Amino acid sequence: MSGMLGAAQFQGLIGQAQAAVNPYTQMIQQLQNAPPPKEPVAKDTLVRTQLVAVEPQESISRERRSLASRAAKVLGYKHFSDVIDKKESDERCAWEAAQAFAKLGFDPLDATKVAKYKFANCPWGHQWVSSRIEKYASPIPEFALSRAIELKEELPHATFEVDFLQANPDPFLVMVYGGIRYYIDVWDEPKFEGRRSV
Repeated sequence: MSGMLGAAQFQGLIGQAQAAVNPYTQMIQQLQNAPPPKEPVAKDTLVRTQLVAVEPQESISRERRSLASRAAKVLGYKHFSDVIDKKESDERCAWEAAQAFAKLGFDPLDATKVAKYKFANCPWGHQWVSSRIEKYASPIPEFALSRAIELKEELPHATFEVDFLQANPDPFLVMVYGGIRYYIDVWDEPKFEGRRSV
């Protein structure tokens, strides 16, 4: 009896055969099961938030490095040193970014609000695209370029990108520093007319 198929198994095999014959079956099923349309979120919900970062403490850094060195020498465990390097680098970069924003007198957009905006305003089947600023082919308003230049002068190792939605391009200028993405500005396309949206 083990060679006989049950009704459920038989239906499963039929479904697999149909999917193999018709490559669009899976896509049609996904469309039928797609979530309901999302309510768009207005740009005025985007707000700027002051960065808070703790100044790295050299004494703690020395203690961690001493422990990592001893762990590598005595135990042969070198992973802790890599973890410390990354953590210290991230803390230092976060502190430097917070200092740069404070010196320049503006704050980045709240990343959580930006994520909600991007999710809610992304039509089904589309996605946000990120392009390095030097490869971005559309106009960038002067106010955004000015801020990018000011930040680059303060943080020479920072890189800049533009996040945009191809279906409805209202781009975000993004600074990447120490692995963290800071949303600098957003503008309305195609007629930004030199005005800041937020």
